[in-house]
Amino acid sequence: MSEEIRQAVPDAKRPSALGPLMGLLLAASLAVISYFAAPLLIDQLKANFTSFDEAIIEEDEALEGQSSNEDTITYVTAAFIWFTSFSLLMVLVSAVVGRDSVIEAERKTVHPRQDKMSPREAKKYYAKISKQRRQKIAALKKLKAKEEAKRRRGGK
Repeated sequence: MSEEIRQAVPDAKRPSALGPLMGLLLAASLAVISYFAAPLLIDQLKANFTSFDEAIIEEDEALEGQSSNEDTITYVTAAFIWFTSFSLLMVLVSAVVGRDSVIEAERKTVHPRQDKMSPREAKKYYAKISKQRRQKIAALKKLKAKEEAKRRRGGK
């Protein structure tokens, strides 16, 4: 008596429907953090690079009487910090996830039996599919040839 031993396959985790909402909240929180971190970065750049401080002073003198140049620099710096931190975070998240669930689901839909078949069974299965395709192509060619012959004889 030979008994077939099957390994228990754990149920696949369903992806959370709150994933996009969590991503949006993460992006918004990074934007807030970037907005408050931008003045600190600007102060560090002014302290460490005299050319940066001189460029800001020259811009302030050139734009005298117009809207504040400090706010524009802060917003641009905050956008740069947000973009950099968000892209770095997305790279890390994609590395941790390690697979694309959509592609995996499509593969299981297109080849549902592939994981369950032995290589010998898979070879037979794909040979059968190939034979069916060749038969369909041959039938279509015959039908097309009949229609062409009918058209040449003067039919529709």
